[in-house]
Amino acid sequence: MTTRIRLQPVTQPRRGEFVLRAPWLLALALVLHAAVAFPQGYQVGGSERLPDEFHEQLDAHVDLVRLGINTDRLMGANLLPVPYASGVLDVARAVREGRTGGVLLHMDSFVGDNVPIGIGYMMTDPEKHNTDWSTFYEIGSLTGILTTTPLALRALERGDLAMADTVGQHVPELAQSNKATLTVGDLLRHSSGLPSRKELPHDVRTRDALLRWLAELPLEFPGGTQVRRSELNFLLLGLVLEGRYGIPVQEFAAEHYFKPLAMANTTGRLPDQLRSGCAPGHYSEWHGRMAWGEASDPTAFILGASAGNGGLVSSADDLDTFARTMILGWTVGLDDHASSETMQMSTRPQADLPGGGDQGLGWALGGLGEGSFGWECPWTGSAVWIHPQRQVFVILLANAHHPDNHPERFDPIRNRLLRCLRAAMPPVRDQASAPSPAAWGGERRIAQAPTTR
Repeated sequence: MTTRIRLQPVTQPRRGEFVLRAPWLLALALVLHAAVAFPQGYQVGGSERLPDEFHEQLDAHVDLVRLGINTDRLMGANLLPVPYASGVLDVARAVREGRTGGVLLHMDSFVGDNVPIGIGYMMTDPEKHNTDWSTFYEIGSLTGILTTTPLALRALERGDLAMADTVGQHVPELAQSNKATLTVGDLLRHSSGLPSRKELPHDVRTRDALLRWLAELPLEFPGGTQVRRSELNFLLLGLVLEGRYGIPVQEFAAEHYFKPLAMANTTGRLPDQLRSGCAPGHYSEWHGRMAWGEASDPTAFILGASAGNGGLVSSADDLDTFARTMILGWTVGLDDHASSETMQMSTRPQADLPGGGDQGLGWALGGLGEGSFGWECPWTGSAVWIHPQRQVFVILLANAHHPDNHPERFDPIRNRLLRCLRAAMPPVRDQASAPSPAAWGGERRIAQAPTTR
């Protein structure tokens, strides 16, 4: 049974959990633990003083318990409580001061069973509603690493696509444009020259009009000469995959990833009866209302299931499954997915290009330090970062564009939180501790057994 955690004091024990409700009781438990944790001359009840590190750990645990967070789970995930608590409390302070509405944070190890922490609100306009583990969020350009990137890597491994394949080969509408000679490699490496962010004209309302706009869009530099991230690379790569397979990229991902992994909460549009459980977006001229439980990005709204750059709604539970699956794929490989060799190749820096030191094939690199991969969506504020060698992942869900479409205010909050979480990381795991589906019950979710191809 999943446990709800909210940013408020624990008032009663949760079923199936032991909750330390009194800080003095937690202090007693940690002092008793100190004889083991600090055996070098520190005596409980003696005249010698416990080290400053112990008092910092104690303060951090007490603060987290006051917020209703079960620190037993935290310690089970091998996370360091001082920087973790610092990050959580900093976000809580930002909520209290009105600098952000709220977030859903989930940090765990592959074999851990942490539950997401809801901090603040999923909605602040027209009224406030708390966020919690069950809240759905629009994930914006994280769609690119949930659909386009893994599908493209799978296609490359199977020979269905090649890095040298061009946009013009697979997207006839762009065959006469300056995008025609851009390659799959250019799009995966984010070296296409497409602008980082380009506002869509208000008169673009259909797929045909969007493709005409794309065809006329100037490139900022020649393809393959430098790296600059753009969600438009995900958009074009999604269209390439659709041209190759004859099915919209989100439908293809649902068939090969979401359904086999039981990621039932990841969809392009929530049913109306579930919309109240989703964090809303902002007022959209393309919708004529506040986008809620659906794509608020105009390109994703127009393209629907064909959008490789945005449009998905998901949950912390589904992204937990995705992150653990990517750790498995990177370390041991998974049938019907890319092999571990392909996954590891995709997370190497594109250091041969200017700006490519923190860019892999599709993935951004380094959010949790060297060896990690994932993506951050500056528009929604959400992020997913995975460190396969440490077997740890971070899921941050937010709706920073709610209610007034000013997500830039969330950037310093997210950046500081990630700095704290990097400091809370456990050490790199040794080769003998390679993960397996059985370690987290993943055999129930992964349709094909792992393989070491």
